Amino acid sequence: MNKPLWMVYDSEEGLIGIYEDLDVATKEYEKCKVDQEFTVADGVGFEGHERVILAEIKRDYRVVDTREPIVEMNDDGEEHEPGGTYATFEEFVAMTEEVEHG
Repeated sequence: MNKPLWMVYDSEEGLIGIYEDLDVATKEYEKCKVDQEFTVADGVGFEGHERVILAEIKRDYRVVDTREPIVEMNDDGEEHEPGGTYATFEEFVAMTEEVEHG
C-alpha cells in the first residue's frame, strides 16, 4: 500500500467508505457523527452500541484484477477468450506498520 488509507464506519450504516484522502474521510466521519446525534436526539433512543469510527487501515486484503484474459476451451478443444479477466487476492500493508519477523 503506497498511500495510507482511511476507513469510516458507522454502527447504523456499516462501512461508509475507504478513502485515500484524510480530509475527505474526516468530513464523512463528522457527517456520520451529526447523523448519529440527530438519531438519538429525535427520540429514537439509543441501544448503547452507537458508534462512528475513523481509522487508518494497516492491512488491506482485497481482490485485484490480474488483467490476464480468461481463456476457455470450446467444444472443439480450441482455446478462446470469452471476455473478462482473472482475479487474485493481494495484501497491502501500510508503510508505517512494522512487520514482525519470526
